[in-house]
Amino acid sequence: MIDVVVLLCGVIGVALLTEAAWTMRRSVQEGGDTTAVVAKAVHIAMAASLCGALGLTAILIFAVGH
Repeated sequence: MIDVVVLLCGVIGVALLTEAAWTMRRSVQEGGDTTAVVAKAVHIAMAASLCGALGLTAILIFAVGH
């Protein structure tokens, strides 16, 4: 069960980081007002970090519990 949680958190985190990178790249290519796009990318990256932290927390809880 812990493997599934860690894998899911990792996959979601990587997907969100990839989306944030593409959002930043698109904003640079379009050349428009990038403030809102950068803010969106930062929020996406923060969500990815939260997913990663959740996965690490699950690992620690599992390791301490056994």
